[in-house]
Amino acid sequence: MRFLVACKTLLLMFIFLTTLLAHLVASSAPTANSSPLVAVPHPLNVRATNYQLDPSKISWPPDCATQDSKTCLGSAAVKSCTIEECSKRVALTCWTHVYFIDLSCLCKSMSSTTCPSCNNGINHELYLAWLSVYCSMAPGWGGLRKDWSTGLPGYETLEAGSINTVKTVDPSRFQTNNPFTSQFITDKHTFNDDHRLPSCTFSCNWLNLRWKAAWTDGNVAATLGGANVFQPSYTIGGAPQSGKLYIDLSVFCTGWEWGYLQSNCTGLCKQGLDPTSLLLWLNKTCGKVKDFTGLPTGWEDSVATVNSTFADPFRGPSCLQNVNDANCQIGATVSSCTKTLCGSTNQNGDCSAVSKVNMECFCSQVKYSGCIAGSGPCSSSLTKTGLLLWLNATCSNVKGFVGLSDNWRDSLSVDNSTYSNVFQQPSCVGGSDFPGCGIGSTESSCIRTLCSSVDANGECSTVSKVDKSCFCSQASYSNCTTVNGPCSSDLSKTGLLLWINSTCSSVSGFPGMPSNWVNSLSVINSTYTKGDALHWPDCLSIGNHSDCQLDSVRSNCTKTLCSHIDGRGDCSSESLVDMSCFCSKVKYGTSCKTNCGLSWERTSYLDWLNSTCSVHVALGISLPVNWTSLLSVQRFEMLPWSWELASDLHSGSSSAQCPSASGKLLVFAAVNIAMFLLLPVIGRRTVIKKLSCGVFGQKEIQRWYYTGPIGAGLHLASNAINAAIIKGTPGFDKTSIKDLTLFWCTRPRLSWLIAALLPIQAKDTMYLSAATSILFSEAILQLFAGYYMGVGADFARRQNFFHKGYLVGSWYAKQAMIMYAGSILWLTAVPIAIVACIWTVFGLSGRIGWLNKDWTEVKRTANKYSGIGAEEQGKLLELKSRIKLEGEEAWQREMARLQNDLFTEIDATRAGWDVLNTAWGTLYKELHDEQKERRAVKRELKRARDRLKDSQEGTREWQELYQAREDAEAAESASDRAWNITTPTRKRHKANEYCTGLGTQIASNKQRKNEVEVRLAACEIPIQQQLLRTIVESWGELVKRNSTLQENWAAYEDQWRLIAEKREDDEVKRPKVKHFPYVVVFGMLLCWIAQWLWWAGFVGVAGDKYCPPKLPLLAFIWTLFSSIGAIQGTSI
Repeated sequence: MRFLVACKTLLLMFIFLTTLLAHLVASSAPTANSSPLVAVPHPLNVRATNYQLDPSKISWPPDCATQDSKTCLGSAAVKSCTIEECSKRVALTCWTHVYFIDLSCLCKSMSSTTCPSCNNGINHELYLAWLSVYCSMAPGWGGLRKDWSTGLPGYETLEAGSINTVKTVDPSRFQTNNPFTSQFITDKHTFNDDHRLPSCTFSCNWLNLRWKAAWTDGNVAATLGGANVFQPSYTIGGAPQSGKLYIDLSVFCTGWEWGYLQSNCTGLCKQGLDPTSLLLWLNKTCGKVKDFTGLPTGWEDSVATVNSTFADPFRGPSCLQNVNDANCQIGATVSSCTKTLCGSTNQNGDCSAVSKVNMECFCSQVKYSGCIAGSGPCSSSLTKTGLLLWLNATCSNVKGFVGLSDNWRDSLSVDNSTYSNVFQQPSCVGGSDFPGCGIGSTESSCIRTLCSSVDANGECSTVSKVDKSCFCSQASYSNCTTVNGPCSSDLSKTGLLLWINSTCSSVSGFPGMPSNWVNSLSVINSTYTKGDALHWPDCLSIGNHSDCQLDSVRSNCTKTLCSHIDGRGDCSSESLVDMSCFCSKVKYGTSCKTNCGLSWERTSYLDWLNSTCSVHVALGISLPVNWTSLLSVQRFEMLPWSWELASDLHSGSSSAQCPSASGKLLVFAAVNIAMFLLLPVIGRRTVIKKLSCGVFGQKEIQRWYYTGPIGAGLHLASNAINAAIIKGTPGFDKTSIKDLTLFWCTRPRLSWLIAALLPIQAKDTMYLSAATSILFSEAILQLFAGYYMGVGADFARRQNFFHKGYLVGSWYAKQAMIMYAGSILWLTAVPIAIVACIWTVFGLSGRIGWLNKDWTEVKRTANKYSGIGAEEQGKLLELKSRIKLEGEEAWQREMARLQNDLFTEIDATRAGWDVLNTAWGTLYKELHDEQKERRAVKRELKRARDRLKDSQEGTREWQELYQAREDAEAAESASDRAWNITTPTRKRHKANEYCTGLGTQIASNKQRKNEVEVRLAACEIPIQQQLLRTIVESWGELVKRNSTLQENWAAYEDQWRLIAEKREDDEVKRPKVKHFPYVVVFGMLLCWIAQWLWWAGFVGVAGDKYCPPKLPLLAFIWTLFSSIGAIQGTSI
């Protein structure tokens, strides 16, 4: 039993070791799946030597090298150099063999000349490449020169088919098979030659063998051609691909001639199109190969191919079918000239036969005269026309055609310019049988059937046309347009005549249109225009005036006319306005007299009449003879008002004489000069004060808010008085006082120039009262002047005076432009002037009243908070009287202690209120004293500077005065610093300290209150509870009083903050009197210039329509009232 177990164990161990050894041997042996060698001249799997290779790793050589089994790379030669070895052993027994080819054995007898079957072409070079890749590994082999690949020629190839893939042979059967066929990639190659020779060459063995000898394996060419053994410039017929069969054309196409082919293949391709097939195939296959001589000389002329001399077979016109006349042999000639030709060739070169007609043959032999003879089959006009046109189109350009007869075209029945489509007659004559109106019957008798076109077989397409010569020579239409005729209406008559003229005017034989027929037409011409194109100016459409009903005139002059005729002669009507009629009824001065009243409207009216009617009616009918003089603006149109200031007495009387333009303006200049001289005197406050013995002219007294309106009223009164004086003058009784009073508000005034005197003794407000009063009154007067200035500017706008060049050419245009330019300048400047006057007036007044207002505000605030302090003191005394405790018991003594603590805090609060009340009470006095002190310092500085100025520099006195001035300046600097910074800062700091201390005191009071509240909560004796509750309430009231005190100190601090801000504003941002004159002068100067322009232009335009008498008196009254106004403004 144990022995059997031991045996089994030994057997299993033996099997395991044997299997392990077999796997180790197999893993070291070459594998069948290793990568093949492609274009690499060394083995992938080597054995002990580098020239023994696995057959499956050797690339296939060209097929020519394996044809003979005993030579080159035939199977016998390869087998004799094959080594067999075991690749897998089991139990010391060989289970699998592998084979190696010994290249030293295989290549020892091989060289570039030892393989006759591979002696030319691409296969020869591929054979050399195979030797270079593999035999060069054999030791001592020298069968190739080193420069064997230099100078190799390139070759042309033809892709001819494919190579079948064959199943690899089992290596175990290697002993009975060619190693190259079993191990070198594939079995015997099977070539599929898809590009065969023409079928007529199948019997020519010589040609077929030569074709097969040129086969090139694409697999071999692709592998060896990329093995890097050829020169870079070498190409193997392009780029061969694996799996393709190629023909080496250098092998097939060279080395033989056409005669050699004929001698080797007797009777080759002699039947029918076979010669053409062979010649075309050889030319296509080998024609581009160098040294190819296989085609006979002049072979192109012998091939039967289609060219331009042949055409597809045709049957000719249908009238020739089944005709066999000796002089009419179209069909027979076609048959005799039809040839069989090679239409195309397939891949193998075999021709596809086609039948074609030789046109030179047909056209040189065709006979047709009998076809068109009187009894011929094509003798009718249409068939004859079709036959002749067909023959001309078919043979006219063919060599050998004798041509048609000289006058053959005259016999054709074809459409041309002498014919027309069948007419669409005017609707008024359509179907009419009115005597003398036979348009339709004439047309029917002149219709002809013609040949419009010919197809490829000579068949005519017919069309019916009217012979225009026939129609136009016979048409009768005179009675169509008579009173009772069918075309008697204006439009139908016009349409008929125009249609006859357009149809027949250029036709031979037409007798022509009747005389003056054009004048009878109702057609559009230059005397008519479209109604919607007749646009008159908008001003002619305003209102509903009986003399300006232009729409009605246009409607009455509208006529219906013929705009154009269609193909049948019917008119398309259109309604147009007869401009001769319209313009004779629209006359300037008679029509639309109340319209277009403005100058530019009149201009547009006249221009419209000229452009619309000047070519239709004579001058003087619509337009007046002098209409061009009315285009410019007339003098009476240059002023916007109808009133005038002129005497109605006889022009020869002295009172009716009008002052000159300069005289009219001089009166304003005189008033301006007088006021310029008077204002520095009567506007000076001290002058008025002295004249009134101190009653008037007081410093800092401002009443401009009523002296200004009084001054404006005085100016208006002077205007009214002057207007009344003029009205009372003989001849001026029609003068309007109201208009003149308001109009003279626009006259230039110079009283405002007093603003320029403001900086003079400004601190003493020397000209302040007069300036504020006069400026305010001037602002009021400018508002009154705005009426006429606005009326003038608006009038100029509506009259288009502001348009560039509009007034050019008008009388007094320059004066009008100056006048209205002044109005525009005034309207632009007056807002600036009025704002400047008001700003100046209010600014100066505000500057004067600032200090009074500041002092009043401070005093009122101090009194307010002093009253609050007195009230708070009373409340504190009342609080202190609430508790009065006496007794010697312990709890009474404790209550007295609590009471004393409360009283101490109440007294402290009262003391705080005393301090605050004192601060508020002395505030006004402190500010007043500080102001007085500051003024005293400034006065002292002024005196020091004046004394120093009067002394002689360098003297001892001057040095003392110089030091005194320096001390005064330092004092002023300290005063200014105290005024602006030191005093307000100190006062605010003091108030902040009190506020902070009160904050601490309020917190302590609240804590004391909380402590008493705790004791109250713990107390159970009613009388003690009552006392404690009173103490708690008193502490709460004291907290409120302290809070109020804190708020009042904060108000005190805020008051000093406001004082500091006001002082800073007074020093830095306060209005400065010296700036006011510049603003006022700028604004008022613009208005003053504008008013002078306005009046300078006005007196020029108005001329004798503005003739004010008594100019010196007018000037005196204006000066007097202006002076009174200035004086009252200075006085009050």
